[in-house]
Amino acid sequence: MSIKTKVRNGVAAILRHKPTWPVEPLLGYPFMRRKVENPRYLSVSDVRCAEAVASAISKTQKSDRKLVIHLNPGPGLVVENLLEKGFQKHLLLETKEPMLASLQARLGQRVPKHNIYCKNAFQINNLWRKGVWPTDQLCSELPSAHWDQESPALLFGVVPFAQKGFVRQLALHACESSGVFSLGRVEHFLFLPGVVYASLIATCYSNKNLYNARSILLRIFFDLQFVLRERISSFLPIPVVSRPKSSMWEDLIDYDHLYLVRLTPKKSVSDLPKEYLFPLFFLVHQLMTKPRERLINGLSRWFDRDSFPYMDASRPVGSLTAEDFIHVFQELRLRSDFSSFREVVERESPYAFYKMFGTT
Repeated sequence: MSIKTKVRNGVAAILRHKPTWPVEPLLGYPFMRRKVENPRYLSVSDVRCAEAVASAISKTQKSDRKLVIHLNPGPGLVVENLLEKGFQKHLLLETKEPMLASLQARLGQRVPKHNIYCKNAFQINNLWRKGVWPTDQLCSELPSAHWDQESPALLFGVVPFAQKGFVRQLALHACESSGVFSLGRVEHFLFLPGVVYASLIATCYSNKNLYNARSILLRIFFDLQFVLRERISSFLPIPVVSRPKSSMWEDLIDYDHLYLVRLTPKKSVSDLPKEYLFPLFFLVHQLMTKPRERLINGLSRWFDRDSFPYMDASRPVGSLTAEDFIHVFQELRLRSDFSSFREVVERESPYAFYKMFGTT
């Protein structure tokens, strides 16, 4: 057996959690560890966890009105429990094709076959944005609502660490009302890895090492509510946890659990007109690439630095809260050179979009 074949079989065995021969030496290769530690697929596999999720969703949502969109439902345990709670409308996006047959067998006629798709669930927003997901007929039948009204749909899924960029995408699509948000203010119930959850609750006053653009953007565009915490053994495949050597991170991040959070898009962002939301997104993301940089130095990329009398422009960018960013942006809108900044945003946004998020 060739080395290449052994490596391929070793990877498959690890991902199936059924190693047929010693595979520990393979984990010394960085690309091998990434495949095992950061799987691109996770689903709820524990009955107790599925019941807790369904109970949490049913407490806050009206079952007779909601279409539930599932990202990687896996064995369908959460779908079954939601059906028992009265949620009859489901749209299933399952990445693993072998899982489709077992899903259909478990759910029977309770979920129509044409509502179960073999799609890369974490491309949902990008594909929907281009108008090609999953079929034109289904898109035309999906219910929609005005942004100020309650959305007729909600989304549930498990976000693996390898797909952590999906959370930041939500802010982008919320500010554009694109992707799944073309249906309105769709609430998201997402299981997040500990490192992602830690960055969402980090502030400029505490956990500064985890405070980043995602921390700010989610606060600007969403209301975040913690729902519950589950051990990683409740999900398949069970990821191998890689812990950093620095003891500092051990105290900040919970590597043994996933956190279910409820993300509710805000009706308004400080009453900013819709056309200003993406420039705000762009400003936050670009400035937070250098959190230790002085605000005045960051803004001088697009604005004349002759005077910023109305803001403390000497502060480091990483010391600004979400409210500070909104205040700064509101003040920048009054400047005469703001139009040139808008031109920069329109010119660079396509590149910035693919640079930040790629195709997932």
